[in-house]
Amino acid sequence: MKKRKKRIISMAAALTMVLTAAPVYGTPARAAENDRAGEEKPLKLQYFSPADKGSSERNNWERWALPLGNGHMGAMVFGRTETERIQLNEKTLWSGGTGGTDNAEGGEYDTRDPQSDAYGNVDAYGSGAMGSYIDFLFDEFYSGSTAGNGPAQSGDMKILPNNRSALGDYQNFAEMYIDFDQPTEETENYVRELDLRTALSTVSYDYNDVHYTREMFADYPDNVLVYRVTADEEGSIDLTLHPEIADLGTTSGGHSKKVTKEGTVVADEESKTITMEGTITNNNMKFAGKFRIENEGGTVTADNSDPAKGSLTVTDADSVVIYVALATNYKNEFPDYRQADADYAAKDVTERIDNASEKKYDALLESHLEDYQELFARVELDLGGTYNADEETDQLLSAWNSNSSKGTQNHYLEELYFQYGRYMLIASSRGDTLPSNLQGIWNDRAFADWQSDYHTNINLQMNYWPAYSTNLAEIGESLNSYVESLTEPGQLTAQRLFGTTGDAWMVNCSANALGFTGNINSNASLAPTANAFILQNVYDYYQYTQDKETLENELYPVMKGACDFFLQVLQSGRTEADQDKLYMVPSYSSEQGPWTVGAMFDQQLIYLLFADTLDASEELGISNEFTQQLEDTMERLYSVNIGESGQIKEWQQEGAYNRYEGTNTKIGDDAHRHNSQLMALHPGNLITTETPELLEAAKTTLELRGDGATGWSMGQKFNMWARLQDGNHAYDKLFKNLMKNGTATNLFDLHPPFQIDGNFGATAGIAELLLQSHAGYVSILPALPDELADGSVSGLVAEGNFVVDISWSGKEITHLEITSRSGNELSLKAGAVEKIIDTASGAEVTDVTQDSNGAVTFATEAGHTYQVVPGEEQSMEKAERAVEEIREKDIVSCEYTTETGEEFSEALLACERMIEQGNYMVSGVDKAVDRLVRAEEALELREGDTYKAAAGLRFLENAAEVNYTGTDTEDTWRQQIEYDRADLMESLEEEDGDAAELAASVTELVQKGNEIAGYPEYRMTLYDLIGKAKQIGQGDRTDEEWAAYNDAIETAVRIFADPGAEEEDLKAAHKDLKEAVAEMGDIFTITAAAEGSGRIDPSGEVTVLGGGSQEFRVTPDADAEILDVLVDGKSVGAVESYQFTDTDEDRTIDAVFADKAEVKSEAEALLDTAIERAQSLGDGSSYGKAGWAAVTEALAAARAADRTDETDMRTKAEALLNAADALFTWGSPVRTEAEDGAKVADGTNGDQPIGENKVLMGYPDGGPVAASGTGANGKWTEQTGGTYTTTLSGGAQMLCKTSGSWIKYAFTGARVVFISEEAMQGARIEIYIDDTLVDTIDSWTGTSSVNNRQTVVFDSEDYDLDLGEGSHVLTIVGTTGSQNYKFPIFRADAFEEYPDTASITPVAGLAELIAEVSAMPSDAYTAASWADLQDALAAAEAAVKDPAVTESAVSEAKAELEQAKAGLETGSAVIDGVTELMPVAVPVGTTADELAGMLQNSVVVTAGDRKVRVSIAWDLADFDGENDGKITLKGELTGLAEKGLSNEDGLAASVEVTVGAGETSQNTGKKTLEYFLNRAKGYVEDGTVSGLVESVRKMFEDAIAKGEAVMADEDATREEVLSAAEDLMFAIHALEMKAADKTDLEMALELAGMIDLTKYVEAGQADYLAAKEAAETVLADGDAMQDETDAAWNRLVEAMNALRLKADKSVLQDLISKTAELDLTGYTEESVSVFRAALSAANAILADDTLSADDQAEVDKAAAALRKAYDGLEKTQDADPENPDGNTGDPENPDGSQSGNNGQSAGGNGDQNGNSGQDGNGGEGADRADAGAKDSAAKTGDSQNVVLPAVGLAAAVLVIAATGILVSRRKKK
Repeated sequence: MKKRKKRIISMAAALTMVLTAAPVYGTPARAAENDRAGEEKPLKLQYFSPADKGSSERNNWERWALPLGNGHMGAMVFGRTETERIQLNEKTLWSGGTGGTDNAEGGEYDTRDPQSDAYGNVDAYGSGAMGSYIDFLFDEFYSGSTAGNGPAQSGDMKILPNNRSALGDYQNFAEMYIDFDQPTEETENYVRELDLRTALSTVSYDYNDVHYTREMFADYPDNVLVYRVTADEEGSIDLTLHPEIADLGTTSGGHSKKVTKEGTVVADEESKTITMEGTITNNNMKFAGKFRIENEGGTVTADNSDPAKGSLTVTDADSVVIYVALATNYKNEFPDYRQADADYAAKDVTERIDNASEKKYDALLESHLEDYQELFARVELDLGGTYNADEETDQLLSAWNSNSSKGTQNHYLEELYFQYGRYMLIASSRGDTLPSNLQGIWNDRAFADWQSDYHTNINLQMNYWPAYSTNLAEIGESLNSYVESLTEPGQLTAQRLFGTTGDAWMVNCSANALGFTGNINSNASLAPTANAFILQNVYDYYQYTQDKETLENELYPVMKGACDFFLQVLQSGRTEADQDKLYMVPSYSSEQGPWTVGAMFDQQLIYLLFADTLDASEELGISNEFTQQLEDTMERLYSVNIGESGQIKEWQQEGAYNRYEGTNTKIGDDAHRHNSQLMALHPGNLITTETPELLEAAKTTLELRGDGATGWSMGQKFNMWARLQDGNHAYDKLFKNLMKNGTATNLFDLHPPFQIDGNFGATAGIAELLLQSHAGYVSILPALPDELADGSVSGLVAEGNFVVDISWSGKEITHLEITSRSGNELSLKAGAVEKIIDTASGAEVTDVTQDSNGAVTFATEAGHTYQVVPGEEQSMEKAERAVEEIREKDIVSCEYTTETGEEFSEALLACERMIEQGNYMVSGVDKAVDRLVRAEEALELREGDTYKAAAGLRFLENAAEVNYTGTDTEDTWRQQIEYDRADLMESLEEEDGDAAELAASVTELVQKGNEIAGYPEYRMTLYDLIGKAKQIGQGDRTDEEWAAYNDAIETAVRIFADPGAEEEDLKAAHKDLKEAVAEMGDIFTITAAAEGSGRIDPSGEVTVLGGGSQEFRVTPDADAEILDVLVDGKSVGAVESYQFTDTDEDRTIDAVFADKAEVKSEAEALLDTAIERAQSLGDGSSYGKAGWAAVTEALAAARAADRTDETDMRTKAEALLNAADALFTWGSPVRTEAEDGAKVADGTNGDQPIGENKVLMGYPDGGPVAASGTGANGKWTEQTGGTYTTTLSGGAQMLCKTSGSWIKYAFTGARVVFISEEAMQGARIEIYIDDTLVDTIDSWTGTSSVNNRQTVVFDSEDYDLDLGEGSHVLTIVGTTGSQNYKFPIFRADAFEEYPDTASITPVAGLAELIAEVSAMPSDAYTAASWADLQDALAAAEAAVKDPAVTESAVSEAKAELEQAKAGLETGSAVIDGVTELMPVAVPVGTTADELAGMLQNSVVVTAGDRKVRVSIAWDLADFDGENDGKITLKGELTGLAEKGLSNEDGLAASVEVTVGAGETSQNTGKKTLEYFLNRAKGYVEDGTVSGLVESVRKMFEDAIAKGEAVMADEDATREEVLSAAEDLMFAIHALEMKAADKTDLEMALELAGMIDLTKYVEAGQADYLAAKEAAETVLADGDAMQDETDAAWNRLVEAMNALRLKADKSVLQDLISKTAELDLTGYTEESVSVFRAALSAANAILADDTLSADDQAEVDKAAAALRKAYDGLEKTQDADPENPDGNTGDPENPDGSQSGNNGQSAGGNGDQNGNSGQDGNGGEGADRADAGAKDSAAKTGDSQNVVLPAVGLAAAVLVIAATGILVSRRKKK
């Protein structure tokens, strides 16, 4: 069962389930208390005539025939006496998928959508379509559009295929006909029935005084169908068996589908067997069937006159048994879904038939009953119904419907219908089969409705709703396996649709048996959250069975992969208001409304999946980054929200029910069959009795939706009303409606047509009326209708693996037994309980608690049964009084310790729920009250920082109520407060982490929340005092004094936490609390203030306890910086924080801020100017495309420039300016409408010159060809009018339907544009300019619903053409191309030419001057001259940003700026004050150098109203660190001129330094320590220390820790204080020991690691290895300095440069190998001698390992010599009869051709051009062998290894750096 750990954001509860134990299921039901012992009520569907009453044979099948099945095979039995029809199915027989002949892909169309694969996937991610569609939906969402916007099947946003070929259809396998030739009208006593207790279909009747009985069952253990005919008179059975392949041949269906089956049906008289074999040609799936007769008496003959209809005739038999086995070669394995053995189906059915024949009927029946009844008999339901053997089931249904309005119906129908659902689930789904589909397993057509597929937007899920609660957990294994099989094809679908990676998988709405996880041509097909939906069923398996092994090995990986999908595809909001929210996009509310952003259907399903996965993770002990990511993501889903009508919203943009927010426009259908916004209610568990507000909203939603529905939808609503615990509505409005309007006479659910999910939904709904366990407890009779006031049920199962037996009377429980199969703790809601007895021992369970969810809870043992004895209702007066008294005390549990606070909350909730819900132990009512009283008494207030944090969170929780939903601050509050508040509350409750850090984080959040809400700032002053007040302990104060003190604190907290408190309230509370604190001990005030743009926290009057500490943080605004911090009026520098310690007097601290002087470097200013220039040029449409592409590229590079690298910035700025200056603009286009002045050429002369015409149109040789419609004569025709989606021109267009027709256009200039209409039936056009073919373009759309007028079909600027400025002719020829049309529709709207161009005015020079001026400081000049310069600068910047600026304007702006720069006047302000510095104390022995490192090196001076920080040059000549004493040091103020200052009065900085014994007090020493401690911590906070060497970082860490310890120690000695200060001073003095930048060394080592030394000569390797080892040592040394690092880098680089590649001897080796064993007989002695010498020399070169690539010429020379000697071998005078021409042949070119060596020189390392087409050892290639070796050495050798070039590391560095592997460091030094 699911328990709850609440963490609610936007009313969505995060659920965590806690479950245990192992899989146990299958306990048969015990007889309920009021069952009649030994009497089992029949459960039968029965009729007194065959299934012939329908209006058609289809109607007979759907409404009258009766189903059998074993999960693999299904049969529909008609029970006819003349010719029996038994329609057969085998669940794996599917069309569609892979492997067939249609387009070689196995679809049901002549041509499948070529952009879709066999699994329905269109590459929407790769094409950009999905990204564009998501952008489009966001745009529509934010614009408030009410359009439908479904996913497209064509065009730029094509996501869906344009047909459904790949999906295929579940097929009708066969029809088994048996001729009895016994007319029904001549029979008597006919009975046709289906016994649910035995799963036997029986037909019995009398004919000619003989009683005939037929029995049929579907045997699962042996996987055969068994049919038996018996008679009470011997020799009276005659029959002919003639099965047929269903839909043999080609069958056509809707959506232009077709399926072709080929096959034979052959009877064999000897074996009395009919063999059926066939193929579905669309996918090449093989299928086979065997039908074997076993007769007693009589004869059997065969007839094969029709090869497709072989038959067996039985004559004069006593009895006949027919065994049937069906199979295909299917295998549920991606990607082929076929068995390896092509004959698998035939072999399989043969083996099964042989087994059945050997086993015989009785044994088969026995095994069938044992198997089936073990499942079915687990549950018994008795509602007081009466079985009537004389009443047909259709009569029962009719009478029930008539009587139900009066409440007099026979409840036998409910019993029968409930068990019928369980029966059909067993029949259509078993553990090793495919799951139950839309029609279970039964289908009589080639093209069933909705393909009889696996519909995953609710239907497949509904099929398994009853599986677990009605004790059929094994049945769910088939669904688990199927879902697991979807993950592999689902990963492919997720990749192609959304671009996901890894194990992320998805499935869409329509799935099949063949891995189809993609889409069809239907809007509803795209279903991104179908995986999350179906995984609710999958996780139910674990919830009910507790099978942890299956969870870990099978279920959890599938759930994790689905979660991973959503973690990758969820989209953040795109506005400031919702940027924190996460949405599923695209999103749809299951078959209605718009495609949109974040429909609640999708949001809820994702949330539920994440919750289940987190629960599963907890069960498996998994806690990692993945689970944390799920938790964080859940907070941002906002899956359940209440709308203006009080309804659960279905869409994000919904206001009132089903209306767009702020309008009365409908979003969807008010009464739509899908109830998708209520997934959180059912099958989910977010809306329960634990969330009453949401429960009421769900009820409102269902009321607004109405009770009208299709068959399955009635089943869904039935369950939802049961979850609302309104059984009367569920039963009276939905179940009765289902019986009356959604149920056939054979009790099949009618959508219509037949859909089995309605049956399963209603079966689950009946169970929901009686038992619910989704909310973390087992609820007995939670929704029992008044009309079912008496009854019993046994064998139902609750989550946690509990089996429940219930009897009730008058709606009161009379008997309740619960068996614990896994030993979990049981939380139970069963009203008043007298006692609980463990029937295994007879002992009463006494350890029972009243739970906060309203249940009673006790531990159980696996295998034990517990009798729950009902009790009398108890008075709640005492409990109500206790709760009322507690509530009046306004106790906030979070302010108490987690243990006591949680116990109090649990006890209070337990009492409240006990009162509200009435579930309790009779003896436990007083116990619950006593527990509450004890819990209140035991409450223990938090202390110190944790209390302060709790108080702050209390304020934030209260403030959320007025700053959240529906307010102006909602979005800001949610984004900046709510997430952190939830996290901090969790940290508080878990009591993990440092309390001070928690309090600091809460304080920061309170400050932020206070500001967002606009509350008084004084709240923070009060909050700070509350924190200080809680730092005081009770000490020796009396309990009364202590209680009064805490009451004073609580009073202050109550006012602080009240969002409505005014400033005077807060101040009064502060005054009162401060007085209370003062009575407890010394307190002091530190007054904190800020001057300028920044803040100091805390601020104002900050109370500090005597001897206490207080830290202040100084934060400048974004455009400011810290100028100074003054403590008691003395400067401690521009520190970011300061901590007072050991406070014993009132103090002050002031933070002074100054506006930042934004002076850029000249390079950065130039970069910004260049970027602004480029951005001012617009979208580029006015410029040449090539030039604009260069600007775009340069702009991207400029934006990515390294702003710490002056060279990089300048280089990229100059490149961008140059690219912009090179732009030119096209002049205004000159447009010619195609119909204006167009001349049509003579139709018979083919191509003709344009002559003097502007536009000329013509035809191919032979003239126009007649067509149809407009332009029927095939001639050029003017077309006007028509409706177009885009009509930018009111004019006409020219049209021609003759393939090969042409149009010519004369134009001037370098650019021409052709404009036409794109339509479904367009043309393929060939584009020529000046008789040269430029391109061939398809000019048509993918849909007839869109005709795009004014489409630019061709623009010459898109091509690399050099047209020049002269005159040209554009020729366009229109053809049919690859279209399947008889003729094209070649259209021409207009032409545009651009005769003129104009260059843009260059501004690079002006930009350089702007950059120079921008980098100048302002302080050194007079205000007037500086203002003049700024005016000129602004004018120059405006000129640069003006894309139309003229050359004269640029020149003028430049001149004025140069003039203003030259006119700058220097000026200075006189220093009139120097800030006093904080005194310093140092130990004896401090040197002057050490002191210099401790003193501030700058000070703030004043000059009039200016405050400026200037440098100090200290005079340390008189400093004596060896003797005690005090000295005042002076320091010269330096660098004044550049600051615009002068020191006419000779003012100096001064500081008082105390040495050693000169310190007169402990307090003075601690103030010095405090000063250095703050400085050291400041260096840590600003990041300075992080850049130091490791030892210095450790020095800082140790010194700060020691300093803080000494400061906190009130008894610290003077020596300890000085020692701590000394350590801090030494740490500060070591600041220059910066850590080395080892990036280059690391990269060089990475490159070195890629070197394969076997490719290099031995020389230099030792030095290289030593250098590499030394570099590795430096890299690992945390204290290595930069010089040491650089030296290691240089040494390694030099060693790598010294390495030399071995010479490439591959060609030489090859020549030696091919010539070494050459038979030299028959050649002249002279030529042999030359050859042997060359061979010997070549071998010597080959053996020389010292030769490097530098010696490549020597190797090549040896190879050339050997080749020459080989070619020079000369035959003796005796000619070779085999080679009369005397050629020796070429070992590399035996046919003697003169081909080259494919780009490689003879040396193997030639240049890339090689010597192709030349002799291998001649010409340029041979001459360049040496050069080639050096130029392309990197291409030599093993392609699996990176080999350094012969020239050393430098070239490799260039290559690697270009790919981003090696980063240059030289620019950083």
